[in-house]
Amino acid sequence: MHHFSKRIISDYKIKQLYKLISDINQYSKFIPWCNNLRILKQEKNSIEAEIVIKVLGIHEKYISKIILFPIKKGKAAVLITSNSSPFKQMESQWLLTKIDNNRSEVRFSITFAIKSKILELVISQTLPLACNKIINAFQTRANKLFNKEVN
Repeated sequence: MHHFSKRIISDYKIKQLYKLISDINQYSKFIPWCNNLRILKQEKNSIEAEIVIKVLGIHEKYISKIILFPIKKGKAAVLITSNSSPFKQMESQWLLTKIDNNRSEVRFSITFAIKSKILELVISQTLPLACNKIINAFQTRANKLFNKEVN
């Protein structure tokens, strides 16, 4: 199993960040390696999506279940799980905590195991870089959506 986590302080309101992170329809527009995403089933706080990733010329398609935990008492979360190929098991989560009216703590973590030995080798070598790229993609997207300049 591989694991990565990162915590950042964001200069955005929790409401803004939750809207960004829970809008999975937009992921393929800015998330590295997310080549395509299609909603299969959607209920109030639960989404099933087919996601196509493309990394180093390898295309993989998998099904994820996304559970949304809207803002309550200054906290919110988005949980994403999958056990379809290429994953044996995958769980990622975004945890948001309001710090004050204009700042939020963002915690991203992912734990997974891959079925393919080749893909496992590729991903295990690039995991910290890949996860940092995902965090940076969300920050860049937040800057673009919420009109703040990138430092």
